[in-house]
Amino acid sequence: MNLSRARHCAPELIVLDEAGSTNDELADRAAVEALPPYTALVTAHQTAGRGRRDRGWSTPAGRGLAISVLLPSPPPGEAAWLPLAAGLAMRDSVAALLPHSDVNVKWPNDVLVGERKVCGVLGRLTAQGVVMGAGVNVRLRADELPVPTATSLVLAGAADGPDLDDRLLAGYLARITELVGGLLERGAEASGLRLAVTAACGTLGREVRVELPGGSEFRGRAVAIAPDARLVVRTASGDESVAAGDVVHVRPASS
Repeated sequence: MNLSRARHCAPELIVLDEAGSTNDELADRAAVEALPPYTALVTAHQTAGRGRRDRGWSTPAGRGLAISVLLPSPPPGEAAWLPLAAGLAMRDSVAALLPHSDVNVKWPNDVLVGERKVCGVLGRLTAQGVVMGAGVNVRLRADELPVPTATSLVLAGAADGPDLDDRLLAGYLARITELVGGLLERGAEASGLRLAVTAACGTLGREVRVELPGGSEFRGRAVAIAPDARLVVRTASGDESVAAGDVVHVRPASS
């Protein structure tokens, strides 16, 4: 991959032909090397990546991009904002490649083009910082998509060329450095992160079904993102704050 732009957006960029999991690979390296904050590791062929609830994530070689970034650990009160900052950073990078599309974030950090998922984000806490991983469907064909509700950059209309990966990665690395830097220096409120996440979140205003880790679920309307990064869902019995769980956008019955 030609990643000349991206190399200017990270203190160190590690490019692998293939990796099982970029999160595991970067975490293992950070445990034995003094890697600077915002070091990034990337591959176009991830074979054993994992998503939420330990779901598998892999793509054919050259069709996707798996990215992990070593982020500094924020103060405990701001830690929940890191995954949202990563989702917003990827949303902004994807939106620059698809200027005529509705690119938004499904809380907390899935990146959607319209209603279709193009990227997922998953973090891992280590002694050296937070390893934040992102998996992007770049060139997957329709018959290669993992689920019918997914898409890829090229299917959504991005111009496929030799610099597509570089533009995506450079935009993401520059933006996540900016957003996390502001979070560390001023907090989510004063830095504008909460406002920016709110503006980009396609979940707000939607009827949602929240599937909680213990197996229970409830429905309501997503109305806000709280100062602690939780999703506020208005139900018939009052407001519920969601810290963790799968949020499903409920489609209107007529759609």
